[in-house]
Amino acid sequence: MHTIAWNSLCQSKLRGGLGFRCVETVNKAFILKWAWKALTDDSSMWSQVIKAKYLKDRNFLDVEQNCGDSGMWKAILKSRTLLNNSICRKIRNGADTSLWFDPWVPSSNSRPTPLKDATLGVAWVKQFINENNQWNVHMLREWFHRNDVKAILNIDLPQGDARDSWLWMGEPNGNFSIKSACRLVKGHTETTTSSPTWKTIWNSKVHHRLKFLWWQLVRDSFPTRGKLSTFMDLPSNLCPLCDQQIETTMHLFWKCNLAKAIWFNTRWGIQTECVMVDNWNDWELWFLMDGNRPQGVSFDEFMTTTLCILETIWKERNKKIHGTAATPLTQLNEQIRRKVVDHEMVTTNGLRELTAWKPPPVGWVCSNSDVAISQDSSFLAAVIRNDKGEVCAIKTGKSVVTDPEIGEALALCMAAELVNSLGYDQLCFQCDNLTVTNVMQPRAAAASHFKLETAKDRFTNYCSKFRSWDLIHTPRACNFIAHNVAKWARLTNTVGSINPVTLETNILDDYVEWSHDNG
Repeated sequence: MHTIAWNSLCQSKLRGGLGFRCVETVNKAFILKWAWKALTDDSSMWSQVIKAKYLKDRNFLDVEQNCGDSGMWKAILKSRTLLNNSICRKIRNGADTSLWFDPWVPSSNSRPTPLKDATLGVAWVKQFINENNQWNVHMLREWFHRNDVKAILNIDLPQGDARDSWLWMGEPNGNFSIKSACRLVKGHTETTTSSPTWKTIWNSKVHHRLKFLWWQLVRDSFPTRGKLSTFMDLPSNLCPLCDQQIETTMHLFWKCNLAKAIWFNTRWGIQTECVMVDNWNDWELWFLMDGNRPQGVSFDEFMTTTLCILETIWKERNKKIHGTAATPLTQLNEQIRRKVVDHEMVTTNGLRELTAWKPPPVGWVCSNSDVAISQDSSFLAAVIRNDKGEVCAIKTGKSVVTDPEIGEALALCMAAELVNSLGYDQLCFQCDNLTVTNVMQPRAAAASHFKLETAKDRFTNYCSKFRSWDLIHTPRACNFIAHNVAKWARLTNTVGSINPVTLETNILDDYVEWSHDNG
């Protein structure tokens, strides 16, 4: 039986492989993991031994290699060059982070060069933080270049006192992973010519397990009878479901009578005989064209259903080969329907998305929030409406952050604080940033994104005081009321509580963007 060569599987996904890692890369990644543990782990038995034997109260990043060190320890020390390329201090109170020697800004310039020198007695990041644990903006602007100041101010400091720690920059949550370490070891030096087909697969939004099925289909790696019969003797090379034609994937999943019946019984009623294609590349090109798919259905949505059909037919085919009774068509259709719903929920993390703004349930209020970024600051906006759709309150605020995601998260926090002060205890938040909505969900991990961790803690604290609350992702097309208020606040430099009657009517519109010129 033909097998896919290991080297082929190790090729980039954009060249048709699966991006498997070679042994040497994985070994170096695991050595890097031990280096990370030596830097960050204070509790395990291993770290205690390492500290007693090798570090002896010295900094891991500075300790020198000795001739008598073990081979493993020498390899760990050697990996520090790579480690330094992917770590950064996680600033909390700044007391343990050196201004001059540590990487401490999670940006392309993690070690910003001060404009002044060390003779002025400034040595720690703590010295740039005020007593209320907020950045001393004036001092930062005296000491650093403008772009560095913007990056520093995008570090959202916690409200309470906490010690600095380390971030692994290879992952959004700041935690070490072998996968990101392998990427670091490889250094992204691979020069490949990507194929549009592989790009379509791996850049799609379908579930990862379905992507692998799709990859198998395009690589023709399903062990059909037609394929197996080319190099081994089989009693028959005919399709086990219809026993009429040679079993190929094109026949099994598209032209077989069972496949035809399943496709026709989808909600789209597709007649496969009307699509004259003989291979999956032509099939994909056909359905990539918008006019050839059901109206209003994206290619990713279409492929989710397609791959659920493939999975169901393949399992039914295997049952037939092993002598199991056939499943009724109605049950197969129901199985496919449930699979599609499950995969779509997982792909979107189960988030509901609005298509039109509607008032919240009786007794609830709804908050729409957004942020408008200027060159050196951001303007936050929150609009609160009751169950009749009436605007109850509008508030704008100003922040020194210029990162849009942090700004969106701070706008949510401002909205929660505002509703709390108004005495409401049942609240539905609507946010048009999908990343922020995912991170701020109550079920999301506390540190799923390190740059939003502080805002999430603050938001969760506010929401703990509500009797009930919800957070929904809304597209920008349904969130223009908050977008417009934030934009207006930036243009007029207005912060604080806003009386709705003082605003132009077209600012308070959910579906139309306000323009100052057309106001």
